[in-house]
Amino acid sequence: MIALGALVYLELSAVERQQVSEAQRRPPVPPLPATSEETVVGEAARLTLRLLELNLPVPLPSPKEEQLGNPGLQWTHRIYDLTLPRPRELEPFTEPVLKLRAENPLVTVQVEDHPQHLELRLGVAGLRTHTLRFRWLDRPPRAALFVAGLGRDLVLARRLLESPARITYAVDPAEPFADVIAERLKLAGAATWLQVNLSQAHSSGFREQGQPKLNDGDPSAAELESLLTQALARIPSVQGVLVLARAERLAQAPLAVIHAVLPPGIPVVVIGSDQQASELCAWLRERKRPCHATATDLPDNSTPEETASRILTAVARAQLLGDAIEVLTASEATLQAIERSSPRFPEAGVELVDASALVGELGLSQR
Repeated sequence: MIALGALVYLELSAVERQQVSEAQRRPPVPPLPATSEETVVGEAARLTLRLLELNLPVPLPSPKEEQLGNPGLQWTHRIYDLTLPRPRELEPFTEPVLKLRAENPLVTVQVEDHPQHLELRLGVAGLRTHTLRFRWLDRPPRAALFVAGLGRDLVLARRLLESPARITYAVDPAEPFADVIAERLKLAGAATWLQVNLSQAHSSGFREQGQPKLNDGDPSAAELESLLTQALARIPSVQGVLVLARAERLAQAPLAVIHAVLPPGIPVVVIGSDQQASELCAWLRERKRPCHATATDLPDNSTPEETASRILTAVARAQLLGDAIEVLTASEATLQAIERSSPRFPEAGVELVDASALVGELGLSQR
């Protein structure tokens, strides 16, 4: 019995010495300091600023934000989502971010390289605070140029059709020559959309249920339905609908009328404030209607230089995000800007396409 006890003691001593030896060989891991909400929020704010200062191949877009944590510890997770052609080397994307880890012991960085995307996950004290997601395209970046408000000037419409640039035209059915111009667009094989102007009259008068409360002169849902039906009859071969949501807060009922009148599958582009356009598009996509939301101004008195700047911004946005839509007002300044700036699309490797192809493909799963 004594011999057996001695043997067990020797084996346990050997195991203990082996564990001590392994612990000495492993580098010590410093414990994370005690983390408070103030520390996480403050360090995350500094990390947000440092990300904007990094020399990345492309500038970061505005992040999507989500709140994480529990009542005892809450912070904001910022997600930067970009879509662009896959680069030959990933180091220009990963190395500047990895250097942030050496600057601050609280910062953590994880790199995940997938066939379709690269994801960089950053955190403070082990809590994820930022995600950079680069999605790789298997095609060139694309952009669509709208010229909106056609229907008043026959000469301008003819000159626009003579432009070699691939343009998507939005015809306003309220204009006097809308049907004549639409027929010319059809004969030319041009991409033709119907323009619907929703104003302040639609923001409060329509209701999802019950009787609408309308002021004098406000169109009713039946009148809007009649307008759309007549417009579709006057403008053949409509490939989509461009909705100008000019009201500060637009109800969903006008969209319900538009959705009911339009043939299935016809896409919609909604112009309005960021939140409003996104909400209206989300409502349409829930009903399987392709929709793209965009926030833009349509000034009537832009100079050719100002309009050209907007076109070049669309080129850069397509390079950054993979797709871009820019809406311009039908005018002489727009014509000059398109003639001047349209060669920049092929020079930048951006394909100019009809809006219906772009929205039809992306509109049901808009980022």
